[in-house]
Amino acid sequence: ICKQGNCDSLALFPQGYVPTHRACVEQSNFDRIRDAADNSEHGNHGLGILGAFLGAMLGCLLVFLIAMFSGNIYAVLYVVIPLASYYGYKLFKGRMDKTALTSVLIFSI
Repeated sequence: ICKQGNCDSLALFPQGYVPTHRACVEQSNFDRIRDAADNSEHGNHGLGILGAFLGAMLGCLLVFLIAMFSGNIYAVLYVVIPLASYYGYKLFKGRMDKTALTSVLIFSI
């Protein structure tokens, strides 16, 4: 996390245990909590919904183009649509609450 020497603890990451400072981990957690609180106060539902729609359209276009050029329809590609919708919502800084889930579900259908 901090990439400094004299670490006093270990943190578990996907690649395994990484030496770190306890204070650095606590600061990182505090920053993430602050960012989540900031998003819940200042996120924009309208822009988030627009981002979810545009992301879903981009995902649909990608699936359509792959199906057209390959001549086959791969069911696993349809996972791209809700993922693109979610990342569109997130990219447009939509408020992360029930509206995010609802709009991603609606635009994924």
